[in-house]
Amino acid sequence: MKTTFPVITGFIVALALPTGCSLETEDVHTVHQKRVHQTYSVDFREESNLTEFVARFRFGGTSGTNLRLGGKSSVLVNGKPMELHDFLGANYRTSQKGISATTTFDFVDADGRTYKNAGTLLAVALDPASVPVKHSKKAPLSIRWTGAPLRKAEWVEAQVLSLKKATIFVTAVGDTVTIPATEMDQFSVGAAAVKLRRQNSVELRDGNEVGGIFRTTYETKTTAFGLTE
Repeated sequence: MKTTFPVITGFIVALALPTGCSLETEDVHTVHQKRVHQTYSVDFREESNLTEFVARFRFGGTSGTNLRLGGKSSVLVNGKPMELHDFLGANYRTSQKGISATTTFDFVDADGRTYKNAGTLLAVALDPASVPVKHSKKAPLSIRWTGAPLRKAEWVEAQVLSLKKATIFVTAVGDTVTIPATEMDQFSVGAAAVKLRRQNSVELRDGNEVGGIFRTTYETKTTAFGLTE
C-alpha cells in the first residue's frame, strides 16, 4: 500500500511571507515608480511536474505595501500574461507543465519604463543509494545530492517527512545533507520519506533604485524509507 505524506504546495510556499510584510494592496500608479520593488519566483516540483511562476511588486522594499498593476503597467513571464491574485496582498502568477529551465519576466511600470530579468533553474537529484530501506531513528541520516555546482547565493536542503511529526529541514554541506541523531530521534517509528530542494536567491540585474529579487526552487520527488528504534 502506498503511503501518502503531507505536501507543501508551490502555491503556499510562494505566498509565504516573512514576518512584518504588509498584507495591504494599493494601485501601482499611486506611488513613486522608481520605488517599486520587484520579486520573482520560479518553482519546479518533480512530484507534480509543474513549474509555478510568481511576481510580486511592493512599494519601497521587500516588506512594503503590495501593488496592483494597471494602466500602462503590466508583467509577462516568458511572453505570457500572469493572473492577479489577492490572497495575502496582490501578486501575479501562472504555471506550466514541465520545467522552465530559463525564465524571463518583463515588467512595465506605470511610467512606461521596462525591466527585463531572466533566471536559470538548475536541477538537483537525490542519490537513491544513500537512502536506506530501514534506518534507526537513533542514528544520523546522511543523504547525498548530485547536480551542477552550486552558484552564488544557492543552497541545497533536505526535507524529512513523517506521518506523526512536523517536517525537518537541514541544509547541505558539500554534497551531503546530514540530519543529526537528535533530530531523527524526534520522529516516530514507521513510514518516513525525504526529498531535496535546491534554491537560489539573487538580486535583479535590471531593477530601479530599490532593486529586487529573483528566486528559483527545484524540488525532487519524495523517497520513502522506514524508521526503526
